[in-house]
Amino acid sequence: MLDAGFSAWDASALATIAQRDHGEVQRLLEAERVRLSASRDGFVEEARRELDALGL
Repeated sequence: MLDAGFSAWDASALATIAQRDHGEVQRLLEAERVRLSASRDGFVEEARRELDALGL
């Protein structure tokens, strides 16, 4: 980044922002994974109840 004309401070700030943004994206993805897993588990549980009720 220094070769592109950014000062050392700007380069450091941009690197910090990119790392923080990456961390935030990872946190959001994990939260969505947990939410989708819970939805899947609920769906499977309901499907099993319905199949049991049908004797399957």
